[in-house]
Amino acid sequence: MKPNSESDLRVGTGMVEEGLPRLLSAQKTFAAIRWPGQNAVSLYVPDARGSLQLRLRPFDLQQQPLDASCRLWEGEAIEALPEFEPAHRALGQTETERGDFLDAGAHALAHFKLGGVQKAVLSAVQSLPSDGSDGIEAFESLCHRRPDDAVFWFRWPGMGEWMGSSPECLLERTGPSGSCDALAGTKPLDPPRSWTPKEVEEQQWVADDVRAKLTHSGLAWSETASERVQGALMHRLTRFSWNVPNDQQSPTADVALLEQFHPTPAVGGWPRDQALELIAALETHQRRLYSGYFAVLEPNSTRAYVVLRCAERTQSGWQAYAGGGWTSASSALEEWNEIELKMKLIQAAFES
Repeated sequence: MKPNSESDLRVGTGMVEEGLPRLLSAQKTFAAIRWPGQNAVSLYVPDARGSLQLRLRPFDLQQQPLDASCRLWEGEAIEALPEFEPAHRALGQTETERGDFLDAGAHALAHFKLGGVQKAVLSAVQSLPSDGSDGIEAFESLCHRRPDDAVFWFRWPGMGEWMGSSPECLLERTGPSGSCDALAGTKPLDPPRSWTPKEVEEQQWVADDVRAKLTHSGLAWSETASERVQGALMHRLTRFSWNVPNDQQSPTADVALLEQFHPTPAVGGWPRDQALELIAALETHQRRLYSGYFAVLEPNSTRAYVVLRCAERTQSGWQAYAGGGWTSASSALEEWNEIELKMKLIQAAFES
């Protein structure tokens, strides 16, 4: 993929080897993103007069997003940059036990029989082994292992510290061209098998939701169905593309569309509001930024990705998050196996 913003053209690959250690040793606030298909890492730092905007949106609609003016950092002096201290990290959460996850799934299955909710995405949190490293090796590993993902590392007061790699584009706009992914339905690559009706239906809900939101916004689109491999997993994918009218080519319009999309049935469920109520009743941890989204908004372009395959660095260590979609056709053991496979995608980076 060619660079589609001025930022991509100005950042060199040496930022990981030289820039990140400087920012980390000085305990500075930053957002590091390796956009899909890029070799370079973009480093964003706070700047009240910056022309860019970083948006970090938690999963919970009741929580306020973090919107910060920022600029691209190119290695200049960092003394005046805001600090990020360990106290800015959240407290750790209780790990999700296998039995607790299966019990929550059993409650969801019983709820489905009552009608209303057809799908609910239930998530889990697990602690990662800590070797005391600063995280650079894990970030570099993700960049190497996930060339088609948006690899991210946020250290920002008000949202804490997060790292991961997302395969799901929630919105991309450059000038008059807009696009997004409907990514859902997951199966292991080994052993090879056909898609089940459950997995097809899961992805269909997400695609139908995107169509409804684009129709509501008055946008005409085209779509292409395919599949996407991420590690040992394969996902069903529909890519939507559309032309953006002149009066909607702005960061403000992009945020409005993002808020319509979020949270998609891929991370919440279907129908959305009833599924979110069920998730709140069954999950015992807070998702925080997991399954929310991050976006960088420039004057003439926006890129936003769902926060998936991620870990949060808390005051007690790194904790990984993963989720799986439950429907009336779910097998409890298969759902737990999917959670473990997704956890391994982020664990592998911290163990490399």
